[in-house]
Amino acid sequence: MIVKKVIQLCKKAKTLIIFEGSHEEQYISDGRAIYPLDGMPHFDEASISVAFDIDPSKVDIKHEAGRPLSLDVRDSADGETEIEESLMVVGEYIPYMTSVGVKFIDKAHLAPVAGDGDIRIFERHRPGGAVYFAVKRGFLLAAIIEPTELLSEKFVADVERLARACRGTYECMQ
Repeated sequence: MIVKKVIQLCKKAKTLIIFEGSHEEQYISDGRAIYPLDGMPHFDEASISVAFDIDPSKVDIKHEAGRPLSLDVRDSADGETEIEESLMVVGEYIPYMTSVGVKFIDKAHLAPVAGDGDIRIFERHRPGGAVYFAVKRGFLLAAIIEPTELLSEKFVADVERLARACRGTYECMQ
């Protein structure tokens, strides 16, 4: 994982949350994605500010005891399902088919874990049933990402119009 990219996400969101798990494990979040800080020094608000040149007047830094609530940050979770790789990108978002329909991942949240080898994406569910994504490298958790909701009447109409145009072009080529 590239910690500098996670810090950039936090600066952009103006939020940085350090979660303090058991056994000295730590996670860092911008409020939309969570990344384990494996192999990193132990951080608190002051040390992370100094280490990554974060101005506390511009970024709200929080330090919370325990793992993130309602999200399973273990390497594997009961009921998780691997999701097939998406075949397309919509702007800055990647659509994935889940058990509850299409959900989107912001490409920026994959950037800190992409490039270090193959990643796999898994669908997980909160206790109430809401979907979130677990990104793994091998068998190890690399990130937890909340889906971004993009669907609107206009978006769906635009995709349908594009699909009709693609079908028309394809049929003309035959």
